[in-house]
Amino acid sequence: MIGFKEIRYAVMEHEAFRRTIDFARRFFRHPAFIVNMRSLDNTIASATRTGMGMASEQFTDADVTLREFVSEGASDVFHVHYDDYARNASALRGLFDFLGAPFNDASIRYVLNKKHSTFAEPVSG
Repeated sequence: MIGFKEIRYAVMEHEAFRRTIDFARRFFRHPAFIVNMRSLDNTIASATRTGMGMASEQFTDADVTLREFVSEGASDVFHVHYDDYARNASALRGLFDFLGAPFNDASIRYVLNKKHSTFAEPVSG
């Protein structure tokens, strides 16, 4: 299993996003799209604090595009929400099932409790 993180969807127009997904589906064998979202208000606030220089409308448009993509219910798409697993690591169990990977609660909590930003808070079991 290999993967990569793409965070530029906020600056991608809807059609460019769809072309990117279509490309991945065509050229990668058995792709798995993990859509990791968080509260739109918190995303905009974080971008403002860090000086990303993006308009809130760009985030709103990306949120709509991603929610539409998830709602199509394709079997190669899995949606997780940061606010769910940030409070409870076991909320990621479904993701691991989707990927066919073993879920180790202690290991997941260990990784999630690492400070990745100045706003990170510890995750409970």
